[in-house]
Amino acid sequence: MPFDPSLPGDHSPLISAEMRGQLNARDADKASHTEVAGAIAGTANNMNAVGDLSVSLSNPPQQWEVQAIVDKMNELLAALRR
Repeated sequence: MPFDPSLPGDHSPLISAEMRGQLNARDADKASHTEVAGAIAGTANNMNAVGDLSVSLSNPPQQWEVQAIVDKMNELLAALRR
């Protein structure tokens, strides 16, 4: 039973199964939020440290131009692993 903020209704009799369902649904929501927070904590904190790649490629590309792309990809991968 998903959490329903309209339950119990105003001036309605309290039904134990309904109340138990509401409390269990809130507990499930809390566990879900904890899982999301844990997943977020494991992600890269700040990708702003990786600057833009600004290189113009010649035709055919020169080795140093391709190396600049490889270096930037390695920088990005390293930042993602933090």
